[in-house]
Amino acid sequence: MEISRHPPMSSTPNEVVVLAQQTAAALIKVVPLIMQFIRAEIRQTPCSVLSVPQFRLLAYLEQQPGTNLSKVAEYLDVTRATASATIERLVQSGYVDRSVDPQERRYVRLHLTDHGLQELEAMRQMIRNQLAALLTSLPPEQLASIETSLEILYQVFQPIV
Repeated sequence: MEISRHPPMSSTPNEVVVLAQQTAAALIKVVPLIMQFIRAEIRQTPCSVLSVPQFRLLAYLEQQPGTNLSKVAEYLDVTRATASATIERLVQSGYVDRSVDPQERRYVRLHLTDHGLQELEAMRQMIRNQLAALLTSLPPEQLASIETSLEILYQVFQPIV
């Protein structure tokens, strides 16, 4: 992948649009590779008790405590039945707790348990270690640039996702 250099600070609106399109194309190219690496690391970890969808679900529950089955199914892009089966396995393992909403008895809230949070953090640490091992070949300036860029992307996407 070709890395473009920063345009002059006095870029025209058209130049900014072109640069934004190039950046979007680079994201579309790189993000799947990173996700593929993370999925492979989860699958290859002998001590992992979580599947990739279970890991994603725990991470979602950490960000969206008290969510419901429909929202989990939408997030995982699966049917409600598939999401329900995944949740049931996590409840049986003690990673997720289901509770009935006191105001709306038909509404079941899902929460990450302390045990679930510990497993999520252990998996994240393992993934961080593997990513860091891969990134150690880069010079410090590039690592700092990547970190800055990722923080900018987080600020762009976090409010809308």
